[in-house]
Amino acid sequence: MREINLVHLMSMLIRDYEKVCGRARFEIKKIDGTFTLIDIHQKLLDLVNLQRNNLIGKKISDLPIKRDWTEKLLSIFEKAWKGKETIYYLFPPTNDNIFLVVQLEAVVKNGVIDRIEGCCVPLESKELKGRFMESIISHDDEI
Repeated sequence: MREINLVHLMSMLIRDYEKVCGRARFEIKKIDGTFTLIDIHQKLLDLVNLQRNNLIGKKISDLPIKRDWTEKLLSIFEKAWKGKETIYYLFPPTNDNIFLVVQLEAVVKNGVIDRIEGCCVPLESKELKGRFMESIISHDDEI
């Protein structure tokens, strides 16, 4: 049987979702060695029930996320910053009704990584809670 790259498959599904339902994206930049949220689409803000002015310019450690996820996210963002296409998923604490699948991709400018762009797809969580544990799918995972 032929191997399937799960990250590539999920990336294609996310792109198809965006064509039909619109974008729910955010951008992270490494400023003085710290990952900082620099932009977020209104659609994503609406999905997670948060306000733009409470997020833009915030360090990852200052975002309204579960504390045990802070270290995980920093590790995930570091992989993306090094150029690895990465996918993870989580139940956002500010909206129990959704489950977010997030793809991270490094954006290169003048040959250097400038920022990370995150693309999000929301799924209804009622069917998923209890069936999946929060997890990280790295670039190297294949099925």
